[in-house]
Amino acid sequence: MSTYKILVVDDDLDDRDIMDEAFEMQGSTDHLILSSAQEVFTYLQNVEKDGDLPRMIITDLNMPGITGFELLQALKGMQRYTSIDVFVYSTSSNRSHIDLCLAMGARDYITKPSALDGYNQTAERIKHELHQ
Repeated sequence: MSTYKILVVDDDLDDRDIMDEAFEMQGSTDHLILSSAQEVFTYLQNVEKDGDLPRMIITDLNMPGITGFELLQALKGMQRYTSIDVFVYSTSSNRSHIDLCLAMGARDYITKPSALDGYNQTAERIKHELHQ
């Protein structure tokens, strides 16, 4: 099984494709794009060594099934995954959503950009966070 430092989860195909392209433009080969929170849990359960867990997960909030809120809550509630930084990225700029995510343990909350250049900047920012 390949190991990745960054997992990106979003149910929207266009957003997944744009994030994948943005990370690739940053030279990333250590990210995996997933379409649901369930895929995140499946991936994490198949990682045998804690040292091979991803360093960060970037999640959309509004997904069918398990939402980004529920994913964040579950990850921060399981001892094995508490060290994984979770970044929330969403079209919502609702202050109560931002405050709730940060209170639940999200490392940061990023409002989805409206253009590819904004996604490139987001990918660059996240890659910078990864190397700190």
